[in-house]
Amino acid sequence: MGSCVSSALEDEDVYLEEATGPLFFNPFVKGKRIELDETLSWAQRSATFHDGLVFTNRPLRVEEFLSLRITQVEEHWHGSLRVGFTCWDPSSIDPQTLTPFLCPDLSRLRGFWGAMLPDRIGVEGTLVQVWLDRQGEVWFKINREQPPQMLAKGLPVCCPLWGVVDVYGTAKAVQLLDPSQSIQIFKKAPIISGSNRSAPSPTKTVSSIPHLYPESQLESCVVCFTSKVNAVILPCGHACLCYSCVQKVLQTCGKCPMCRQTMHDIMRLSPDQNRTEESQDPS
Repeated sequence: MGSCVSSALEDEDVYLEEATGPLFFNPFVKGKRIELDETLSWAQRSATFHDGLVFTNRPLRVEEFLSLRITQVEEHWHGSLRVGFTCWDPSSIDPQTLTPFLCPDLSRLRGFWGAMLPDRIGVEGTLVQVWLDRQGEVWFKINREQPPQMLAKGLPVCCPLWGVVDVYGTAKAVQLLDPSQSIQIFKKAPIISGSNRSAPSPTKTVSSIPHLYPESQLESCVVCFTSKVNAVILPCGHACLCYSCVQKVLQTCGKCPMCRQTMHDIMRLSPDQNRTEESQDPS
């Protein structure tokens, strides 16, 4: 996982933009085995234990809960929900390029962060709440238990971050609880076919964004042409500079050399970011 330059940011550097509209799952970008209900708040994995990725329709604010209730389980698998964040708008990703798993596959790519929740949550009716604090730390609670537990750290809080959920293993179906609604109905709505929806043509794909490749495939810094690219510019997400040059650019013109967008922060890519985590196989 990449590390943000500053471990703690001032309030003006934290993404606090007000959310607009309700929170639900993105209907167009999802795993191959995922079916959504007509409210787009209920996600079910149709078979096997993988290809269960879903994304939120909008970014989550800092300290906003991503609340998920497990509504159906399959006990013959190992592992359960995985959750995370991405600085990429899911609507710009081609669903055909999605990986089968959030961990370790998708979380190895630039701009994605993911972690495994403990197996004990794999019980029907379990409520899981996940949120990002101002220090870039991800926390979670189970059934509103106290105290919360840290899940990950080092995420950038200066840019929009969409929620990512992997309906994995024993977790077969989940309900996304919208905090804007005063009443949450614990009732399954009819599953709708994705073929009835007309998805917009994606402008980007995971495989076509250069800085989402593993670090070994990145090219040289576009400023010095000698050092390897090892930093990501935020919030635009471009990775085209080495860490030394990106600091100089930030202190001088302060604009990304690729898109000319104002730089708000830098994420340094650590050498261990590309290490794979041991995947869990079904029994």
